[in-house]
Amino acid sequence: MLLALAMTALPAAGGAHDIPDIAGRYSAHAGDGTAKVHTSKLESGLSWRRAAAAVATDKLSSCGLHASGRIECWGWAIGLGVPPTGSFTAVTTGFAHACGLGIDGRVECWGINDLGQASAPTGTFADISAGFWHACGLLTDGQIECWGGNDHGQASPPTGTFIAVSAGDGHSCALRTGGNVECWGDDEYGQATPPTGTFTAVSAGAVHSCGLLTDGQIECWGYDRREAGPFLDDVDPTAAGQGQDPSRSTTAPCVAPLCFLGRASPPAGAFTAVSAGSLHGCGLRTDGQVACWGFNEHGQASPPAGAFIAVSAALWHTCGLRIGGEIECWGDDYFGQASPPAGTFATAFHFMCVLQAEERSAC
Repeated sequence: MLLALAMTALPAAGGAHDIPDIAGRYSAHAGDGTAKVHTSKLESGLSWRRAAAAVATDKLSSCGLHASGRIECWGWAIGLGVPPTGSFTAVTTGFAHACGLGIDGRVECWGINDLGQASAPTGTFADISAGFWHACGLLTDGQIECWGGNDHGQASPPTGTFIAVSAGDGHSCALRTGGNVECWGDDEYGQATPPTGTFTAVSAGAVHSCGLLTDGQIECWGYDRREAGPFLDDVDPTAAGQGQDPSRSTTAPCVAPLCFLGRASPPAGAFTAVSAGSLHGCGLRTDGQVACWGFNEHGQASPPAGAFIAVSAALWHTCGLRIGGEIECWGDDYFGQASPPAGTFATAFHFMCVLQAEERSAC
């Protein structure tokens, strides 16, 4: 959910390996599984930072991928249920559904399925991302396929070849082979209108999106204030210029900083990963420190010190993956979503692929 799979530039265990591109696909052993990544049309010198597949967060729950490939979830269990058995190379969570990517590239989903969000299509996938009521997957040929709720067109991806995909609440975004971002679905606040530029990662949130530029800077677009919703306090519809939602009827005042969350205003500096949540965002700096911005009422934008290799921002909480394989979460823990289980979670599924000038894929 909300690109619960944050992007990272860390290579797979064992360092970089030059392996020739075979039939338009790149196969690299990562941990206990094999990730197949379409690289045949990447522009020379452009890198793609694969999703950090070991930790995923949604509104009220979280999931992690153990080093053995087993998926374990915690937090709000209604609807989400128990994950399937077997070995997986990635996990992603939606509002009340989740999906896992098997070692054979098959996608398996579980949880609430009233809109088909837990009914994954057949095919061999390289990456997956679950949104609020939908999910999207990147096929090994670079095409995107989505399923589930489609009231805003968020499950109707454009044609063409991509190298990464992120499903948000009512919109989705993906990274083209040339590094430009393309989004589709709900665009009421500009969250599906990305800026120009060359990106290496993209993350679709609730009503905003963020991307990681080639120089490591984070750029976000969409709504940068407080939106109305079932989880938020009402705001004053008569307070002109305060970022209020006119459709809400209340006399509660809306004053900064509550109305101006800054969820689409990331800090400066070089990052290797970005994750757009509902009301905040987080990024992974080059030294492994996590920096967050936006709404922080529950401490979800106040990360602990120390180095991480992945981060995933949700609604009221955030989780990160430590170098040693432990997951640490912060923010609201009402449903236990910020209390991860003990154990070692996968750290070897993080790698970067580059199409070199001699047309070989290096990861």
